[in-house]
Amino acid sequence: MPKASEITSMVKKEEERRNHKPDPLAGIVKNLTSIKGEIANALPDVGITPDRMIRIVVTLLRQNKSLAEAAMQNPASLLGAVMMAAQVGLDPTNGLNQCALVPRKGKVCFDIMYEGFVELGYRSDRMESIVARTVYEKDTFSLKYGLNEELVHIPYLDGDPGESKGYYMVGKLKGGGNIVVYMTKDQVRKIRDRYSVAYNAGLKGSRQDSPWFTNEDRMGEKTVVKAGFRWIPKSPIIRTALALDETAREWKGGNEREEPDMSLVEAENIWDVEEATENMEGREIIEVKTEEKPAGSLTGLK
Repeated sequence: MPKASEITSMVKKEEERRNHKPDPLAGIVKNLTSIKGEIANALPDVGITPDRMIRIVVTLLRQNKSLAEAAMQNPASLLGAVMMAAQVGLDPTNGLNQCALVPRKGKVCFDIMYEGFVELGYRSDRMESIVARTVYEKDTFSLKYGLNEELVHIPYLDGDPGESKGYYMVGKLKGGGNIVVYMTKDQVRKIRDRYSVAYNAGLKGSRQDSPWFTNEDRMGEKTVVKAGFRWIPKSPIIRTALALDETAREWKGGNEREEPDMSLVEAENIWDVEEATENMEGREIIEVKTEEKPAGSLTGLK
């Protein structure tokens, strides 16, 4: 006959078995672990390990119910988003603002944030510095065209600067020269209206948690940085970033393929910067370079 202590232990184990709920993310964690080798092969040497990337993603899934639901609905899109983050070597940790895994229309999309583009600009070895700023109504702001072009921005610091009215990026090239891109708020909104699936879904009554609703000026700064990358001598990492930003791709790796298939299944805001800006009335994009000219000379485009 079992001892009292043994009976107590058996009852406790039975209660634990009955109360135990399987982890709904167990399958996803297993899938992520299964592609750890591919993640390692994709990651550049930027201080992120495959194990760390997987831990970050699992934490994000546990913190964000909508993201977890999208990942369970389309597991291949989650794996694709993780592989895209690995390809460009950006950290999706909340708060770093380099990149984000975003649930969108039942899939997990990969979005690069403003800070992520700046980070990639520095890594490209083409840029010495990159900055994007918002221009407000009470700021002193001017663009001067001609042989001696000049951008002047003096922020209003004596109280409320008013509504935002435009955005610009200034990038200093290694070896000399600068790139300046300016867009009015209306120009940025035309890009948003035409290409942002999340924004247009929000207008139709869906969740309005897109940054276009919660932090429009930050998205304006990201837009001019993406536009500015058009003028940067393209490195492989920048070309990859521009191609992958705000897309969902399904990871379909398999032993029968030498190269895994990441087919495009959803794209938001993969816009042709040249087309989007040149077709705008009142275009105000300036390229400021010093190719074959003394340092400091400027060439404008309007």
